[in-house]
Amino acid sequence: MARNSLLEVENVSVSFKSAQGPIRAVRDVSFRINPGEIVALVGESGSGKSTTGLATMQLIPSATVSGRICLTRKDGTKADLVSLSESDIRRVRGNEVAMIFQEPMSSLDPVFTIGTQMCEAARVHQRLSYRQAYAASIKALEAVGMPDPEKCMETYQHKLSGGMRQRVMIAMALSSKPSLLIADEPTTALDVTIQAQIVEYLKRIQKQTGMAILFITHNLGLVAEIADRAIVMYAGEIVESGSVSELFTRPRMPYTSGLLKSLPRLGRKKTLGTPIEPIPGSLPSPLALPSGCKFHPRCGHFVAGVCDTAVPELESSDQAHQVRCARWRDIARTAQ
Repeated sequence: MARNSLLEVENVSVSFKSAQGPIRAVRDVSFRINPGEIVALVGESGSGKSTTGLATMQLIPSATVSGRICLTRKDGTKADLVSLSESDIRRVRGNEVAMIFQEPMSSLDPVFTIGTQMCEAARVHQRLSYRQAYAASIKALEAVGMPDPEKCMETYQHKLSGGMRQRVMIAMALSSKPSLLIADEPTTALDVTIQAQIVEYLKRIQKQTGMAILFITHNLGLVAEIADRAIVMYAGEIVESGSVSELFTRPRMPYTSGLLKSLPRLGRKKTLGTPIEPIPGSLPSPLALPSGCKFHPRCGHFVAGVCDTAVPELESSDQAHQVRCARWRDIARTAQ
Protein backbone atom coordinates (compact mmCIF):
# COMPACT_ATOMS: atom_id res chain seq x y z
CA MET A 1 0.00 0.00 0.00
CA ALA A 2 1.34 3.43 -0.94
CA ARG A 3 2.58 5.33 2.11
CA ASN A 4 0.29 8.34 1.64
CA SER A 5 -2.82 6.50 0.42
CA LEU A 6 -6.03 6.76 2.40
CA LEU A 7 -7.73 3.96 0.46
CA GLU A 8 -6.07 1.27 -1.64
CA VAL A 9 -8.33 -1.01 -3.70
CA GLU A 10 -6.38 -4.01 -4.99
CA ASN A 11 -7.69 -6.55 -7.52
CA VAL A 12 -11.25 -6.34 -6.23
CA SER A 13 -13.88 -8.50 -7.93
CA VAL A 14 -17.59 -8.68 -7.07
CA SER A 15 -19.70 -11.69 -8.08
CA PHE A 16 -23.40 -12.46 -7.73
CA LYS A 17 -25.18 -15.79 -7.95
CA SER A 18 -27.86 -16.21 -10.61
CA ALA A 19 -29.87 -19.00 -12.21
CA GLN A 20 -27.65 -18.65 -15.31
CA GLY A 21 -24.44 -18.88 -13.29
CA PRO A 22 -22.17 -16.46 -11.41
CA ILE A 23 -22.23 -12.84 -12.58
CA ARG A 24 -18.93 -10.95 -12.21
CA ALA A 25 -20.17 -7.39 -11.99
CA VAL A 26 -16.70 -6.03 -11.15
CA ARG A 27 -13.43 -7.63 -12.24
CA ASP A 28 -9.94 -7.00 -10.86
CA VAL A 29 -10.42 -3.31 -10.08
CA SER A 30 -7.47 -1.49 -8.51
CA PHE A 31 -7.07 2.17 -7.60
CA ARG A 32 -6.00 4.41 -4.74
CA ILE A 33 -7.31 7.57 -3.13
CA ASN A 34 -5.01 9.92 -1.25
CA PRO A 35 -6.03 12.08 1.72
CA GLY A 36 -7.88 15.22 0.63
CA GLU A 37 -8.23 14.02 -2.97
CA ILE A 38 -11.42 13.97 -5.04
CA VAL A 39 -11.52 11.00 -7.41
CA ALA A 40 -14.37 10.47 -9.88
CA LEU A 41 -15.55 7.01 -10.91
CA VAL A 42 -17.16 7.41 -14.34
CA GLY A 43 -19.08 5.24 -16.79
CA GLU A 44 -22.47 4.32 -18.22
CA SER A 45 -25.18 2.79 -16.05
CA GLY A 46 -24.28 -0.85 -15.49
CA SER A 47 -20.52 -0.35 -15.76
CA GLY A 48 -19.89 -1.36 -12.12
CA LYS A 49 -19.40 2.06 -10.51
CA SER A 50 -22.00 1.81 -7.74
CA THR A 51 -21.14 -1.84 -7.10
CA THR A 52 -17.53 -0.80 -6.50
CA GLY A 53 -18.65 1.89 -4.05
CA LEU A 54 -20.99 -0.47 -2.19
CA ALA A 55 -18.28 -3.15 -2.05
CA THR A 56 -15.93 -0.61 -0.44
CA MET A 57 -18.53 -0.09 2.30
CA GLN A 58 -19.21 -3.85 2.46
CA LEU A 59 -22.90 -3.22 1.82
CA ILE A 60 -23.60 -6.08 -0.62
CA PRO A 61 -24.38 -9.09 1.60
CA SER A 62 -25.60 -11.18 -1.36
CA ALA A 63 -22.32 -10.79 -3.27
CA THR A 64 -18.90 -12.40 -3.02
CA VAL A 65 -16.16 -9.79 -2.77
CA SER A 66 -12.53 -10.80 -3.33
CA GLY A 67 -9.32 -8.78 -3.29
CA ARG A 68 -8.21 -6.18 -0.75
CA ILE A 69 -9.73 -2.84 0.23
CA CYS A 70 -7.22 -1.28 2.62
CA LEU A 71 -8.16 1.81 4.60
CA THR A 72 -5.81 3.97 6.67
CA ARG A 73 -7.88 4.67 9.74
CA LYS A 74 -7.93 7.87 11.80
CA ASP A 75 -5.58 6.33 14.38
CA GLY A 76 -3.01 5.54 11.66
CA THR A 77 -3.62 1.79 11.56
CA LYS A 78 -4.52 0.01 8.32
CA ALA A 79 -7.50 -2.31 7.92
CA ASP A 80 -8.60 -4.59 5.09
CA LEU A 81 -12.33 -3.90 4.91
CA VAL A 82 -13.00 -7.16 3.03
CA SER A 83 -11.75 -9.28 5.93
CA LEU A 84 -13.31 -7.31 8.80
CA SER A 85 -16.09 -8.86 10.87
CA GLU A 86 -19.57 -7.34 10.71
CA SER A 87 -19.15 -5.67 14.11
CA ASP A 88 -15.80 -4.16 13.08
CA ILE A 89 -17.06 -2.89 9.72
CA ARG A 90 -19.94 -1.16 11.50
CA ARG A 91 -17.36 0.89 13.42
CA VAL A 92 -15.80 1.93 10.12
CA ARG A 93 -19.06 2.92 8.42
CA GLY A 94 -20.03 6.46 9.30
CA ASN A 95 -17.00 7.15 11.47
CA GLU A 96 -14.24 6.48 8.92
CA VAL A 97 -16.06 6.08 5.60
CA ALA A 98 -19.51 7.53 4.87
CA MET A 99 -21.73 7.19 1.82
CA ILE A 100 -24.31 9.38 0.12
CA PHE A 101 -26.69 7.06 -1.69
CA GLN A 102 -28.10 7.58 -5.15
CA GLU A 103 -31.75 8.12 -4.24
CA PRO A 104 -32.46 9.91 -0.93
CA MET A 105 -36.19 9.15 -1.17
CA SER A 106 -35.48 5.44 -0.64
CA SER A 107 -32.61 6.05 1.82
CA LEU A 108 -34.55 8.15 4.33
CA ASP A 109 -37.19 6.40 6.43
CA PRO A 110 -40.67 7.88 5.75
CA VAL A 111 -41.94 6.87 9.22
CA PHE A 112 -39.50 9.01 11.24
CA THR A 113 -38.73 12.71 11.15
CA ILE A 114 -35.45 13.98 9.72
CA GLY A 115 -34.35 14.95 13.22
CA THR A 116 -34.95 11.46 14.63
CA GLN A 117 -32.86 9.87 11.88
CA MET A 118 -30.03 12.40 12.08
CA CYS A 119 -29.84 12.21 15.86
CA GLU A 120 -29.78 8.42 15.77
CA ALA A 121 -26.82 8.47 13.38
CA ALA A 122 -24.94 10.98 15.54
CA ARG A 123 -25.62 9.06 18.76
CA VAL A 124 -24.54 5.71 17.28
CA HIS A 125 -21.37 6.90 15.55
CA GLN A 126 -20.24 9.71 17.87
CA ARG A 127 -21.60 8.45 21.19
CA LEU A 128 -23.38 11.74 21.87
CA SER A 129 -26.28 12.50 24.17
CA TYR A 130 -29.57 13.40 22.52
CA ARG A 131 -29.06 17.10 23.24
CA GLN A 132 -25.53 17.01 21.76
CA ALA A 133 -26.74 15.00 18.75
CA TYR A 134 -29.54 17.50 18.10
CA ALA A 135 -27.12 20.44 18.21
CA ALA A 136 -24.65 18.63 15.95
CA SER A 137 -27.43 17.82 13.46
CA ILE A 138 -28.55 21.47 13.32
CA LYS A 139 -24.95 22.52 12.68
CA ALA A 140 -24.58 19.90 9.91
CA LEU A 141 -27.76 21.08 8.18
CA GLU A 142 -26.57 24.69 8.35
CA ALA A 143 -23.26 23.64 6.76
CA VAL A 144 -25.04 22.30 3.66
CA GLY A 145 -27.21 25.40 3.29
CA MET A 146 -30.49 23.98 4.55
CA PRO A 147 -33.01 26.82 5.08
CA ASP A 148 -34.61 26.76 8.57
CA PRO A 149 -32.77 23.67 9.96
CA GLU A 150 -34.95 23.53 13.10
CA LYS A 151 -38.10 23.15 11.00
CA CYS A 152 -36.38 20.55 8.82
CA MET A 153 -35.59 18.46 11.91
CA GLU A 154 -39.33 18.18 12.64
CA THR A 155 -40.24 17.36 9.02
CA TYR A 156 -40.80 14.02 7.28
CA GLN A 157 -38.88 13.28 4.10
CA HIS A 158 -41.91 13.34 1.78
CA LYS A 159 -42.43 17.02 2.59
CA LEU A 160 -38.95 17.96 1.34
CA SER A 161 -37.87 18.63 -2.22
CA GLY A 162 -35.31 16.38 -3.92
CA GLY A 163 -32.55 18.90 -3.36
CA MET A 164 -33.42 19.25 0.34
CA ARG A 165 -33.48 15.47 0.82
CA GLN A 166 -30.04 15.22 -0.77
CA ARG A 167 -28.74 17.96 1.53
CA VAL A 168 -30.05 15.97 4.50
CA MET A 169 -28.18 12.89 3.25
CA ILE A 170 -24.97 14.90 2.84
CA ALA A 171 -25.36 16.43 6.31
CA MET A 172 -25.98 13.01 7.85
CA ALA A 173 -22.96 11.51 6.08
CA LEU A 174 -20.66 14.34 7.14
CA SER A 175 -21.84 14.59 10.75
CA SER A 176 -19.19 12.10 11.96
CA LYS A 177 -16.38 13.82 10.03
CA PRO A 178 -15.34 10.77 7.97
CA SER A 179 -11.94 10.55 6.29
CA LEU A 180 -13.56 9.32 3.06
CA LEU A 181 -16.94 10.19 1.57
CA ILE A 182 -18.39 7.99 -1.18
CA ALA A 183 -20.94 10.03 -3.16
CA ASP A 184 -22.96 7.70 -5.40
CA GLU A 185 -24.66 9.79 -8.09
CA PRO A 186 -25.53 12.50 -5.51
CA THR A 187 -27.17 14.75 -8.12
CA THR A 188 -29.40 12.16 -9.82
CA ALA A 189 -32.88 13.50 -10.75
CA LEU A 190 -31.99 17.04 -9.62
CA ASP A 191 -32.20 20.03 -11.92
CA VAL A 192 -28.95 21.66 -13.05
CA THR A 193 -29.22 24.55 -10.58
CA ILE A 194 -29.53 22.20 -7.60
CA GLN A 195 -26.79 19.98 -9.07
CA ALA A 196 -24.44 22.95 -9.09
CA GLN A 197 -25.35 23.77 -5.47
CA ILE A 198 -24.72 20.19 -4.30
CA VAL A 199 -21.32 20.14 -6.04
CA GLU A 200 -20.40 23.49 -4.48
CA TYR A 201 -21.38 22.23 -1.01
CA LEU A 202 -19.22 19.13 -1.44
CA LYS A 203 -16.24 21.15 -2.70
CA ARG A 204 -16.53 23.68 0.12
CA ILE A 205 -16.91 21.07 2.85
CA GLN A 206 -14.05 19.04 1.38
CA LYS A 207 -11.76 22.08 1.59
CA GLN A 208 -12.87 22.84 5.15
CA THR A 209 -12.45 19.28 6.47
CA GLY A 210 -9.72 17.86 4.21
CA MET A 211 -11.64 14.64 3.65
CA ALA A 212 -11.26 12.59 0.46
CA ILE A 213 -14.21 11.96 -1.88
CA LEU A 214 -14.97 9.12 -4.26
CA PHE A 215 -17.49 10.78 -6.60
CA ILE A 216 -19.47 8.22 -8.61
CA THR A 217 -21.23 9.63 -11.67
CA HIS A 218 -22.02 9.26 -15.35
CA ASN A 219 -21.99 13.05 -15.81
CA LEU A 220 -18.64 14.15 -17.23
CA GLY A 221 -19.62 17.79 -16.77
CA LEU A 222 -19.68 17.26 -13.01
CA VAL A 223 -16.35 15.41 -13.18
CA ALA A 224 -14.72 18.46 -14.77
CA GLU A 225 -16.25 20.62 -12.03
CA ILE A 226 -15.24 18.67 -8.94
CA ALA A 227 -12.59 15.98 -9.43
CA ASP A 228 -8.78 15.89 -9.36
CA ARG A 229 -8.53 12.47 -11.03
CA ALA A 230 -10.99 10.30 -12.93
CA ILE A 231 -11.31 6.54 -13.31
CA VAL A 232 -13.36 5.34 -16.28
CA MET A 233 -15.13 1.98 -15.97
CA TYR A 234 -16.69 -0.18 -18.68
CA ALA A 235 -18.35 -3.59 -18.25
CA GLY A 236 -16.92 -4.05 -14.76
CA GLU A 237 -13.33 -3.08 -15.62
CA ILE A 238 -11.22 0.04 -15.38
CA VAL A 239 -10.42 1.10 -18.94
CA GLU A 240 -8.67 4.44 -18.32
CA SER A 241 -7.52 6.62 -15.44
CA GLY A 242 -5.61 9.83 -15.04
CA SER A 243 -5.92 13.49 -14.12
CA VAL A 244 -9.15 15.15 -15.21
CA SER A 245 -7.32 17.63 -17.45
CA GLU A 246 -5.41 14.80 -19.16
CA LEU A 247 -8.50 12.67 -19.74
CA PHE A 248 -10.49 15.59 -21.14
CA THR A 249 -7.76 16.86 -23.45
CA ARG A 250 -5.95 13.63 -24.42
CA PRO A 251 -8.17 10.57 -23.90
CA ARG A 252 -6.42 7.35 -25.00
CA MET A 253 -9.27 4.86 -24.71
CA PRO A 254 -11.92 5.06 -27.48
CA TYR A 255 -14.65 4.58 -24.87
CA THR A 256 -13.53 7.71 -23.00
CA SER A 257 -13.41 9.61 -26.28
CA GLY A 258 -16.93 8.40 -27.05
CA LEU A 259 -18.22 9.63 -23.70
CA LEU A 260 -16.72 13.06 -24.34
CA LYS A 261 -18.09 13.27 -27.88
CA SER A 262 -21.58 12.42 -26.67
CA LEU A 263 -21.69 15.55 -24.50
CA PRO A 264 -23.57 18.61 -25.78
CA ARG A 265 -21.21 21.60 -25.85
CA LEU A 266 -22.05 25.28 -25.96
CA GLY A 267 -19.95 27.52 -28.14
CA ARG A 268 -19.12 24.88 -30.75
CA LYS A 269 -19.18 26.22 -34.31
CA LYS A 270 -22.39 25.43 -36.11
CA THR A 271 -23.81 23.89 -32.96
CA LEU A 272 -27.37 24.42 -34.16
CA GLY A 273 -28.39 21.33 -36.05
CA THR A 274 -25.14 19.45 -35.30
CA PRO A 275 -26.07 16.06 -33.85
CA ILE A 276 -24.42 14.68 -30.73
CA GLU A 277 -22.21 11.66 -31.49
CA PRO A 278 -23.59 8.82 -29.36
CA ILE A 279 -21.63 5.63 -28.75
CA PRO A 280 -23.29 2.94 -30.91
CA GLY A 281 -24.78 -0.13 -29.25
CA SER A 282 -25.08 -0.77 -25.54
CA LEU A 283 -23.23 -2.37 -22.67
CA PRO A 284 -22.84 -6.16 -23.02
CA SER A 285 -24.56 -8.53 -20.61
CA PRO A 286 -22.20 -9.68 -17.85
CA LEU A 287 -23.35 -13.23 -18.70
CA ALA A 288 -22.23 -12.89 -22.33
CA LEU A 289 -19.16 -10.68 -22.43
CA PRO A 290 -17.36 -10.43 -25.77
CA SER A 291 -13.88 -11.91 -26.17
CA GLY A 292 -10.84 -9.68 -26.05
CA CYS A 293 -11.55 -6.02 -25.35
CA LYS A 294 -15.06 -5.74 -23.92
CA PHE A 295 -15.64 -2.50 -25.85
CA HIS A 296 -14.63 -3.79 -29.29
CA PRO A 297 -18.20 -4.46 -30.64
CA ARG A 298 -18.92 -0.72 -30.21
CA CYS A 299 -15.50 0.67 -31.12
CA GLY A 300 -14.76 2.59 -34.32
CA HIS A 301 -11.07 1.62 -34.05
CA PHE A 302 -11.74 -2.14 -34.00
CA VAL A 303 -9.23 -4.36 -35.83
CA ALA A 304 -10.08 -8.06 -36.20
CA GLY A 305 -7.49 -10.39 -34.74
CA VAL A 306 -6.15 -7.65 -32.46
CA CYS A 307 -9.07 -6.31 -30.44
CA ASP A 308 -11.15 -9.51 -30.21
CA THR A 309 -8.48 -11.95 -29.05
CA ALA A 310 -6.57 -11.27 -25.82
CA VAL A 311 -7.94 -8.99 -23.09
CA PRO A 312 -5.69 -5.89 -23.11
CA GLU A 313 -3.79 -5.06 -19.94
CA LEU A 314 -4.22 -1.78 -18.10
CA GLU A 315 -0.90 -0.14 -18.95
CA SER A 316 0.71 3.25 -18.41
CA SER A 317 0.71 5.68 -21.32
CA ASP A 318 2.71 8.10 -19.18
CA GLN A 319 3.55 8.55 -15.51
CA ALA A 320 0.00 9.17 -14.22
CA HIS A 321 -2.18 7.95 -17.08
CA GLN A 322 -3.34 4.34 -17.55
CA VAL A 323 -5.28 2.88 -20.46
CA ARG A 324 -6.71 -0.53 -21.40
CA CYS A 325 -6.55 -0.65 -25.21
CA ALA A 326 -4.43 -2.74 -27.58
CA ARG A 327 -4.35 0.08 -30.13
CA TRP A 328 -3.92 3.17 -27.96
CA ARG A 329 -0.47 3.96 -29.42
CA ASP A 330 -1.80 3.88 -32.98
CA ILE A 331 -4.80 6.00 -32.00
CA ALA A 332 -2.56 8.54 -30.22
CA ARG A 333 -0.29 8.87 -33.28
CA THR A 334 -3.30 9.36 -35.56
CA ALA A 335 -4.70 12.07 -33.29
CA GLN A 336 -1.47 14.12 -33.40
